[in-house]
Amino acid sequence: MKKKDMLKKKNILSLLGLLWFGWAAAQRAGGGDSLAAFRPLAAIAQLYQRPAVLLTLHLRREAIPATSSSDTLEADMEVYYGKPNEYVRTEGLEKIVNDSIVLLVNTPARRMLRYRNTAALKKDPDPGGIPWLRDSSLAELAKRYRGTITAGDTGVGKTELVSREFVDGTKIPKEKITLLYRMATGEPLRCTETRISLVPVDSLVYTQLLQQEAYTGRLLTSSGTRGRIYLIIKEVNTVCSFGKIDLEAKRPPVSERDRLVLAAGGGYKPARGYEDYLLTQEN
Repeated sequence: MKKKDMLKKKNILSLLGLLWFGWAAAQRAGGGDSLAAFRPLAAIAQLYQRPAVLLTLHLRREAIPATSSSDTLEADMEVYYGKPNEYVRTEGLEKIVNDSIVLLVNTPARRMLRYRNTAALKKDPDPGGIPWLRDSSLAELAKRYRGTITAGDTGVGKTELVSREFVDGTKIPKEKITLLYRMATGEPLRCTETRISLVPVDSLVYTQLLQQEAYTGRLLTSSGTRGRIYLIIKEVNTVCSFGKIDLEAKRPPVSERDRLVLAAGGGYKPARGYEDYLLTQEN
């Protein structure tokens, strides 16, 4: 069984990295327009420079228009990060990581997949494939984003990062990140990422959409080398709401030995309570 066959709930698992929203935004805080925008984000970043953190999150994604299955999502997540251990639980799926192995548990399918943690062997592993975690230079980030900060009367602050890059042929920024946080503690409350792109459609669909109020201001047309081009302005919003934030967690809620035990003849087998799971092991 291949890894891709194990992960049937693609919409959920594609967002395992989005738990980084809060402190990822902090690392992008090169708001060139307002240095004040940097201060609350820097404070949040310091919160997550602890040895470990345990989070509960609620993720919601919606798109206008929705053009693929990954455009719509709603899920609760429990996440632990503490080198070298990692644990993610969402929608009946678990990902358990230590310095040597990765274990994926699919409860609805009653399956487990255990394989070598090759990323841990790299000198500089890719942080989940998330671009903003690779961009550690504030000077570089300031070239890409404008930063503003708003202080609310309720003790909740808002920091907004807006991409300096526009969608082709428009004056619409490609991306915006909005972070709400408690001003007294720097605790993140909610982070929203908005991405804008252009989706091509044929002339018939374009004409039909012109009659729909929902697409007012979301349609574009221009001349290209191959004739007239018809486009929809697509907006994808992903919202991460923070629940529990435990900076005192000493260990992950679940480890490999909670799901697997040594087999008598060598190797591993599902632990008690998981005997009916099919275990696949890959090198």
